[in-house]
Amino acid sequence: MMSRPVVRPAARSAHAALAGDCACHAARGIVRRGLAAADDPRRATLSSLALGIALAGLTACGENPFHGFSPSSLDGGVRDGAAGSGLTLRFSGKPVSENPSRVVVKFQVQTTAGEPVDGLDEVDFTLSEDGQPLSATESDHRLVAAPRQFDFFTALLLDLSGSVVTQIDALQDAAQALIDELPEESEAAIYSFDGRTTLQRRQDFTFSKESLRGAVAGLNGYRVVDPSTNLYGAVLQGIDVLDARRQLATTPVESAGFMVLFTDGTDHAGLKTGPQARQAVATMRRMPPGYAFFTIGLGSEINSAELSALGPDGFATALEGTQLGGAFRAIGQRLARAASSYYTLSYCSPKRAGVHNLTIVARWRNLTGQATVPFSAKGFTGGCDPLGGSARL
Repeated sequence: MMSRPVVRPAARSAHAALAGDCACHAARGIVRRGLAAADDPRRATLSSLALGIALAGLTACGENPFHGFSPSSLDGGVRDGAAGSGLTLRFSGKPVSENPSRVVVKFQVQTTAGEPVDGLDEVDFTLSEDGQPLSATESDHRLVAAPRQFDFFTALLLDLSGSVVTQIDALQDAAQALIDELPEESEAAIYSFDGRTTLQRRQDFTFSKESLRGAVAGLNGYRVVDPSTNLYGAVLQGIDVLDARRQLATTPVESAGFMVLFTDGTDHAGLKTGPQARQAVATMRRMPPGYAFFTIGLGSEINSAELSALGPDGFATALEGTQLGGAFRAIGQRLARAASSYYTLSYCSPKRAGVHNLTIVARWRNLTGQATVPFSAKGFTGGCDPLGGSARL
């Protein structure tokens, strides 16, 4: 008899109830066509207006307006030995083998298009060792959803160059909306950038959403220091911020960082280059468990193709300040879903010696995917508790 993993659902569901299937379907189509037309000057005004209307429509439907429409991953969909039809399982580090016979492995589930898959439960996974299904009489499975199993942290980078000042009130409201969507039990920091060589810290990493809101409120009456935009430098320094925060984690392999960058223009400072920033983003996304990058653009001067490349895990646009709240909220919801797509599997292996292969098969909707990882059963004996041991659960 096949055993069923026990799963505690993530704190945030991937899908809210829809407010009218036909209306939501129409709004979803507008977003898809709008994103496809974003780089066509002949259609830019129309597509931006349509995107603004669709943002409001899909928000009313209870959906993330950019769910399913993010740009493709720069480094490909299948990674870390993952295989299947539509889903990928990306392992975070190596499995932990603990006596008497406990195996713990952490991983993220995504579609091959890079969409995070959260809210999976026991009926969505099948486990096997060396090709043989694990039975209920031989092992005890526990599959626990994030965010409590991972150390999540987010760096919010806000463009405060000259042209943004006229939209500062809308930016503050939008940033507050994103803060509301941040995963529980995660840390966040807020930095700003303009034409200067360094980021300006507004709030260091904190669990307190009140402190984050206070930092945003502190932008009241902001005066421009350098009207230029060091966009590429901000991306590179933002990665340094995430790296420094990761070094503080007590369990580095279980930490995952997110960067959300807002801008209303392109890089004018010329201190760093686009290829440098894009390469850094692609490289850091491949690290286990990897960083995720999101971008938000305001106005008609943005380069949507560039921001898509710098935000491969989620890119949203707003034509004017009144649409910023929807864009920030959409990215916040997407970030929360990304955090909830990480899982920890702990089980008692029936193996008693040697190196073996654990295969996890995931199923979601009509998509499947699987990944295999080796583990050592050296010294394994009976008497295992899947929730015991020193590995963090």
